[in-house]
Amino acid sequence: MKQDKKTTNKSGCTAVLAAAMIAAGGFSAYAGNQGTHGGEWKDTESLIWEWQNGEMSFYGNGSIFSEQHPEITDPEYYLKEAVRYPGEANPGWNTKGEPKANYSWASLEELQKFVNSFDWLHSDEKTRLLYVHNRIANGEGGFNQNHYGSPEEAKDFPVLEGGVGVCRDFAEEFQFLCRIVGLECVTYTPEYLHDACLVRIGTQWYATDPTSSLPLFSNAKTYPVDFETEFYRYENKEREQRRKDYEADPDSLANVLALTLSMRGEGTISEAAWEKIQAPMGQIEEKWGRQEIPRQEYETGIISLLKSVWGTEK
Repeated sequence: MKQDKKTTNKSGCTAVLAAAMIAAGGFSAYAGNQGTHGGEWKDTESLIWEWQNGEMSFYGNGSIFSEQHPEITDPEYYLKEAVRYPGEANPGWNTKGEPKANYSWASLEELQKFVNSFDWLHSDEKTRLLYVHNRIANGEGGFNQNHYGSPEEAKDFPVLEGGVGVCRDFAEEFQFLCRIVGLECVTYTPEYLHDACLVRIGTQWYATDPTSSLPLFSNAKTYPVDFETEFYRYENKEREQRRKDYEADPDSLANVLALTLSMRGEGTISEAAWEKIQAPMGQIEEKWGRQEIPRQEYETGIISLLKSVWGTEK
């Protein structure tokens, strides 16, 4: 699905670094530890969660949309804010001055069907979330025959329109359907090469995995979390592992490279310093490619340059 969102990727490798990784034998990726979720649902009707220590949290079903926003009476309000309709100027702009997405008319029709499929304007947040889940989650049954797989045709919304997608498709489409019925939801990476969602009901955030075929409020699928902790959990765990690998073998090019890329992601390496080492790294790469320097000299030179940018932006 095409997304109109700004992303900053500071962890990508240049061609030189890609070659360095190959030369160094690469480095392994560490999957996030899902662990336990700290408790279980005791009442999924009013969202009561019992923690492992016996404490109970009463979350409730969130607010009814019309009571919070009586000025909004059109069920397609948020859809019209997000997507360009037929006859509108191209590019289209919403009331906040943000660009509207250009989706196919077939995609727009499916989105219109969804927002008009139930009275979400007069529904609480939990009810709206259930409708989103039952429409886009993996194999909930009934009319929902969605399943995991690679879409055969390119579509803006492969799950919504074709019933098939990978985890990113499920997560992004889940997030978008939440958005157009007034729910706050973001996608995130809870483990290696997997996307899921964080969604808010009332003041409480929940982690949920639309790729899972379990019912929405299953202990293993949807559970209360602290937003900041969960959103950065896998990223922080991965960075911690990179540091441990480096401490165990600080002379390894693979470990130095992995830790450097992790630091770039943290924003502790300035762009100016990063750009400054690209040319000398390229020169070392060329010498090694022409077999003018031994492997040890090549790795030592690259490691020295990488370490020179550590901590250049704090």
